Amino acid sequence: MYKLIEKTELLLKRMRWKAFFFDKEPESNDDSYNTIYKSKKCPPQIEDLKLFESDIIKMIENIKFKVTSNEFLDLLNDDVQKIRTSNKVLVKADKTQNYYQLDEASYNKILKDNVTKTYQKTQSATKKEINIEAKKLANKFKIADKVDQMAEQQAFFTIKDHKHDFRNNPKYRLLNPAKTELGKLSKAILEKLNNKLRSTLNLNQWRNTSDVIQWFKNIKNKKSCTFTTFDIDEFYPSITERLLNDAITFASNHTNINQDEKDIIFHCRKSLLFHDNNPWVKHGNNNFDVTMGSFDGAEVCELVGLFMLDKIKNTLNAPNLGLYRDDGLAVFENCDGHTNDQFRKKLIQIFKEHNLKITIFCNLKKVDFLDLSLDLNSNIYKPFNKPNNPTRYINVLSNHPPNIIKQLPKSIEQRINSNSCNKEVFENASHYYNNILKASGYKDDIKYSPQKNNNNKRNRKRKIIWYNPPYSKNVEQNVGKTFLKLVNKHFGKNHRYHKIFNKNNVKISYCCMNNMQQIINSNNKKVINKQSSEDNVPPCNCRNKPECPLEGKCLTSNIVYRADVLNLSDHTTRTYLGVCETDFKARYNNHKSSFRYKNKSSSTELSKHIWELNDQNKQFSISWSIAKKCHGYNPVTKSCHLCLSEKVLICNFKDKTQLLNKRSELVSKCRHQNKFLLKSFGP
Repeated sequence: MYKLIEKTELLLKRMRWKAFFFDKEPESNDDSYNTIYKSKKCPPQIEDLKLFESDIIKMIENIKFKVTSNEFLDLLNDDVQKIRTSNKVLVKADKTQNYYQLDEASYNKILKDNVTKTYQKTQSATKKEINIEAKKLANKFKIADKVDQMAEQQAFFTIKDHKHDFRNNPKYRLLNPAKTELGKLSKAILEKLNNKLRSTLNLNQWRNTSDVIQWFKNIKNKKSCTFTTFDIDEFYPSITERLLNDAITFASNHTNINQDEKDIIFHCRKSLLFHDNNPWVKHGNNNFDVTMGSFDGAEVCELVGLFMLDKIKNTLNAPNLGLYRDDGLAVFENCDGHTNDQFRKKLIQIFKEHNLKITIFCNLKKVDFLDLSLDLNSNIYKPFNKPNNPTRYINVLSNHPPNIIKQLPKSIEQRINSNSCNKEVFENASHYYNNILKASGYKDDIKYSPQKNNNNKRNRKRKIIWYNPPYSKNVEQNVGKTFLKLVNKHFGKNHRYHKIFNKNNVKISYCCMNNMQQIINSNNKKVINKQSSEDNVPPCNCRNKPECPLEGKCLTSNIVYRADVLNLSDHTTRTYLGVCETDFKARYNNHKSSFRYKNKSSSTELSKHIWELNDQNKQFSISWSIAKKCHGYNPVTKSCHLCLSEKVLICNFKDKTQLLNKRSELVSKCRHQNKFLLKSFGP
């Protein structure tokens, strides 16, 4: 229910904004970056959407559940229970699908060793300085009311089990998920910059496997050629401030970039790593960092990659050299061992000049690159799977939307077809994938089909409003079908909003419930932080303890509370649900004040009802209780479980005539997120 209400509220907000701007006079297009961020404001209620919203809420309230079980789900549930009761930390592999169990002490030691190897503790004021600078930049772009302050996310690591001899000599990748939200703006700036460079310069910066295939097809005289492959070691953390500055200077020679845009890019490199509840920076008290978890990390690497490709092109005679992120591949014709060795040394030197280290292999006739095997002797390219990474597919009995299950074999078929140069190669590869599909419960085999030229395919962009309710086999109703019927019912051809709300631009795409990765992360957090299930509530400080509104728990915070108002005249009860992030007593005192002073009678639906009773000279009593205890707004997940819980309780309330809360409260602004916005930071 929580995810369903969250996704429904998001949909209704989008529809309200869509209708709101549809009714407004068209404005001139602003080429600013303002549209990158979603508005934190709550959209105004639209009169012509009220009936539709009411039916949507009724749909949610009438959701019925059933018990669904099968052999696969039973085994999966058993695994989930084992994870949730485990006292081990499950660590994900770096480039495979494997997980490894570690006890808490071992995990913390490895994490500490990897943090202290590169980072040092810094003052807590460093975070404040970064937020101050972020606020100034955000104000320049007029987005300070849409962007959150830097959130503290603890560092973690993955295991590089794809490396040679990893069991005897394990290596780890330290990941820093802490990032500034201005990274979204930096990402947009860098994307525009990189796209311009790629269209202007004749450089092989590949974006996907199909680009590599096309490059391979264009190689002439393959039998007389050899491959050179190289990998940039620790590419992200090895990018220095000087290197990035050189890359931006190089880019500015080919396209326009103003100073404010440069400032945004460099500001987003001011990164802090959080470990053991302390901020850390790189050794030398340098907070410049290109983190893998940042919004724009990949785009920074692409820009630096373009710079390096141009450098190599102008220094070496290597027209057939290309990069995909940190993986490089080149081909040379009629090169002897001496020439290859000279190229290898020169290439190493070029990267070394920019503080980058590469691992390089020359004089190869066959290479595995991305998810391809490329063979110059046979002119063959075929699918490739990394060792120690067995392929797994969604089981046909899993709790996934039927459309995903239906389309999965087709998508695999398309990928293997595109990665196979001919029918023979496809059929040799297909046995492996067909066996995995059968093991996952699928009946049909993937089949070969010659690749079609889709250059003439019409690429029409349409602004679509997506409704993403969660899918579960335990829900009796077809939520998607019901929703689309409501759209057709309320926005017929004669409706003023039919143009913006119809079957072509309002569509449904199910999301999934929490996957295994999310379940594992949740348990890891519990194990590492030793979270206690017990509530640590301060003792009641009421002078008259028996009159405490919550029976000694008045200082409890982060709760959804309930107020039951009993009319002593007719013995009817009206209920009010509210939330408080601070201690309840402060909220309780505010309520008492609204009951006492007439000018505050409209502050809440509860106070309105109390004054109605007062005006009618009716006696009443109020009983207070905690409906649910939960967390407030999380700047990491961008979700407020406190507000969400209140909405769930309102929707699930059995007798709506007894409830004082309005249904329109399903679409409301979270009051708890404001303090995390950049506009709220500092003076």
